[in-house]
Amino acid sequence: MLLWTMYGCVDVVNTDGFPFDKRLVVNGFLRPGVSVRNILIGQSVSPADTFYVGKTRIFDADVSISVDGRTYPLRLQPDSLAILQALGFNPYGTLEDQPTYYHAPELIVQAGKTYTLNVKWQGLQATATTIIPPAPEVLTSNPVFSGVRVDSARRTISENGVVRQYMQYRYDGEIVFRAKPSPQIYWRLESPALLQAQNLQPLSLPLAGLGYTVSQNTPIGNNEIEVRTNSFVLLPVPPSVTSLKNLAFRGTVFGYDEAYVRYLQTSGRGFGGTGLFGASGQNPTWNVQGQGVGLFIGQSTAATITIRP
Repeated sequence: MLLWTMYGCVDVVNTDGFPFDKRLVVNGFLRPGVSVRNILIGQSVSPADTFYVGKTRIFDADVSISVDGRTYPLRLQPDSLAILQALGFNPYGTLEDQPTYYHAPELIVQAGKTYTLNVKWQGLQATATTIIPPAPEVLTSNPVFSGVRVDSARRTISENGVVRQYMQYRYDGEIVFRAKPSPQIYWRLESPALLQAQNLQPLSLPLAGLGYTVSQNTPIGNNEIEVRTNSFVLLPVPPSVTSLKNLAFRGTVFGYDEAYVRYLQTSGRGFGGTGLFGASGQNPTWNVQGQGVGLFIGQSTAATITIRP
């Protein structure tokens, strides 16, 4: 959805009296310990034009990243999404209809440093700056996980040709843990999963997990913050599972440049909003500036939390 929001509309619409201002489109995340890669560079498409990803491609952008007084050029990344085809997951169609990505294999990202992206193409210029967060330091020895079932539905799933019945439960609940704060950093819980309590093995369903809408960071003194994640959806589990009390939980904590939370708060995604272009009609707050839109965000390495019943 992020790509569609940045690039333009999917269908042709009546744009009489609505001038189109072409923009550069950027989407990239930097993680410490790995080289710079998968930095999407494209162009917006007029809402008067039928959208497809191939129209957004830019093969000859002048792209660079500066850090510690040095500037590193980025080059077009060949066959960026070929691995997705190999995995059987390719949301864009053929390789000819892929977004264009840029990389700098010689530039290894380091935590604590500030990186500035600069993109130039056909008279357009866009810039963005991000800080790379340190590794999360989770302080809570026993995080809190609670949930109350508010509805359920029966689902049919085909597994290896065998059709099985499962229940899908929706929970309103929350996970709370404490972490060490870091300036300009927002902590977020991701990739939640349910486990068998006795051996911490995943449930025997590939879709078993949890969805969530928001992580809130609240200072609580003593150089700590409280991270509260709430509003969950429990994906399909066997009908015998009617309570979370006998299940364990595992989640991954990441730190992000705080610009990312400003985007989430205004995009309508991750904070309960439903608008394509932002919650309550807001425009998303991008951290890409100039003649561009999009995100260029530093992300930390991961820390895992496990909660037993």
